[in-house]
Amino acid sequence: PPRTAARAGGLMAVTFGASLIFTVLPPLLPALAEHFGGGETGEFSAQLGLMMPSLGWLLGGALAGLVLPRVGMRNMIIGGIVLTGISGAAGALAATPVTFAITRFVVGVAGSFMVTAVVVVLANIYDDNDRPKMIGYQKASSGLAAIPVGLASGAIAMAFGWRAPFVLYVAFGVLGAILAFFATPKSEARTQAVQSEPGVLGRLWPLLVLIFFIHILPMMGVAQLPFLLRSHGITSPGSLSLVFSLGGILLSIGALCSGYLQARFGPWRVLSAGLLLAAAGYVSVGLAPSAAVAVVGNAVAILGCGLYFPQYITLPLSRVSPAGRGKAIGLSQTAMYLGSTINPVLLAPLRNQLDYDGTYVVVGTIVGLATLSAIAIAAFRRAGRQRVAPAS
Repeated sequence: PPRTAARAGGLMAVTFGASLIFTVLPPLLPALAEHFGGGETGEFSAQLGLMMPSLGWLLGGALAGLVLPRVGMRNMIIGGIVLTGISGAAGALAATPVTFAITRFVVGVAGSFMVTAVVVVLANIYDDNDRPKMIGYQKASSGLAAIPVGLASGAIAMAFGWRAPFVLYVAFGVLGAILAFFATPKSEARTQAVQSEPGVLGRLWPLLVLIFFIHILPMMGVAQLPFLLRSHGITSPGSLSLVFSLGGILLSIGALCSGYLQARFGPWRVLSAGLLLAAAGYVSVGLAPSAAVAVVGNAVAILGCGLYFPQYITLPLSRVSPAGRGKAIGLSQTAMYLGSTINPVLLAPLRNQLDYDGTYVVVGTIVGLATLSAIAIAAFRRAGRQRVAPAS
């Protein structure tokens, strides 16, 4: 119905705030690294600003399924928006890496509450046939929002300094809260009775482990790429914002296609295709002789990530009842951002030995070989079942 579609569109617009969490900062990373002392220490402090929201999202995702039924959908969405605006803007005032990290951690907690509640509302108002497409639209809308946000962040930083782009959080806090108030359906706005479904974690843990590992990949295109491009001569916030905007476009294209491809080929084939694209793209980034080739390789990888992003939500939701949706979405968010949080730490030994380009080659190769091995194992098992069926 038109009213339902309008509300869904409004809620998807609310999740634009999730793009703020990770797209305002990347064009500012070199400037932040200098602000925090330069060298490897400055680089790590700047990357910490990307890592800490993931850590906050990790904790928030684990708590969201418990908090949501007690406060209601609308209150949780609006509260998350307001807290995102306040804590995000506070990053501009941080004088030390520690205070900056704290503000970024709170941004992650607030974002997880907001997005979990929005996705639960979307899952409640759409059926199993339409839900994958709507989740794809939601992921695509966040990716599209990264384009103007990234461009605005780079342009504002070039004109007024690296602190100025944090004002974007203030604008979202005000406008997003107003939009959420009107977009949340009345049936979802009331505080609901506490519902729980036992055994959600037991059913989902294999998926959660998979989500953890594969979400390390998209963070490479944010946390490591600016420093790899610096070796090719790209350092300005404006140029970096253009690179990340291209990534946002392709992430959105992949997410938009994901729901339709899943209906035709099944979720696991789409997931495998996305992983293979990401692996090939990142290998080409590491081997790139120029900045242009590296940017194209990263674009291919982000397109692949866009193909499998919506399945972070659709696959867990397919394994639980409506009463377990909040927990399922919250746990999937926790797995995602655990992968994001551990990205700089996990890849640091590789980076120290092989630099950024070698790290891309090794990670891409491992992911590609692991995906091809999984496809081969699944094919052998399917062939075995087909041989057994006629005999029985």
